[in-house]
Parts: sequence; C-alpha cells; structure tokens
Amino acid sequence: MFGNNNKNLENMKNIPESFIYEILNGQKIYRKGYLLALKLLTLNPQKIQEMGCSSLQAYLIKCIVTHLERNLSAKKWLVLFNEIGLHLDSNDNLAGDIVIYDRKKHQKQDFLTKHFLSFPPEIVIEIDIKIEEKQFENPENYVRIKTQKLLDFGVEKVIWVFSEEKIVLFARKNSDLEKLTWENNIELLDNYLLNIDAVLKEDEQNWGD
Repeated sequence: MFGNNNKNLENMKNIPESFIYEILNGQKIYRKGYLLALKLLTLNPQKIQEMGCSSLQAYLIKCIVTHLERNLSAKKWLVLFNEIGLHLDSNDNLAGDIVIYDRKKHQKQDFLTKHFLSFPPEIVIEIDIKIEEKQFENPENYVRIKTQKLLDFGVEKVIWVFSEEKIVLFARKNSDLEKLTWENNIELLDNYLLNIDAVLKEDEQNWGD
C-alpha cells in the first residue's frame, strides 16, 4: 500500500507536526511539498515553512462552497470547509476540503469544539491530492483507500475534483468509483445537481467584461 519512501519518512526526526496532513491506517501522511520545506528549514531552522493549497485549488473550493450555499437549504444543510479534521478512529485522522452535514442530526454545540469531528458528514468533497505522492506506490491507492475509509465511517458520497485533468471521481456506498468530467452532473442532496463546469461559469459573471 505505502511506498518504500514512507518507511524512510518515519525514520526522519524533527519533522514539524504542521507538515503532517493526515493519519491513515496509523501512518503519518505528509503534505505535498514537505521535502522542499524541510530543506529550507535546514537552511533557516528558526523559520518554519508553512504549506497550503494552490490558488487554483482555493478558487475551486470558494466557487463550489458559494454555489452549495446558494442552492442548498441553510436550515437543513451545514457546509464546512478549510481542511476539516475528521477523527475516524485511533488510527485514522483525515482532512476534508468541503463537508456537508445534516443539521437535524446534530446540535450546534457539536461543532463548537477545538477537536476533530468524530461523526461523519453526509458529503465529502476533495480538491486534488494534497499529500506527497511518493509515499504511495501509486497515488490512486491513496484516493481509493481514503475514499473507502470515509464511506466505512458513514459518509454517503465522496467526490474528488481534479483541477489539472478536469475530471471528477464519484463514490457512493456499495457502488464502484465513477470517473466523470467537469461537465457531468452529480446528484448531491435533495435532487441538487453539482456540475463543476457550470459552477465556474457562474462565477465568471462576477469578473465583468
């Protein structure tokens, strides 16, 4: 499952906690670009290198969240974003770019915590792979393993949006992983259809001529 490079990572000392993106099957999964950040850290030990998503990924997240909040009932659905921490069990702490919770199943106080959320959302939407892919023999393994973990946790639907290839992977319980394009409709909640291409075209109107 994990590449040989992952074993080498575990032997490295003094890797900042901020470089860890997730814990998957008890293994630390490091953020994309952490190796360069480590090199820079050795040159200037006093300056911790911060890592985040690309501007394209941030833009996609912004557009999708805005569209969701416009089209889903705010009284029924709670849309959260910004790498929400999900505590599945003692071996798995995962991050979600965008998650959607059913408000009727939870209380407000459930979300006012400094800890990871330990109950599943209805929907998880991921934008690209944000880990150092060399940790896996095949990056697709990471996608499949994380997706299955989320479904087993109780998530109803998992959507992966890939910015470079402009494809979408759509997963539901007891169904095969579907490969779609940005132009395809994805039934999310309450008969609402998510279409990435339409979402981006809608935002184009805000840029003017």
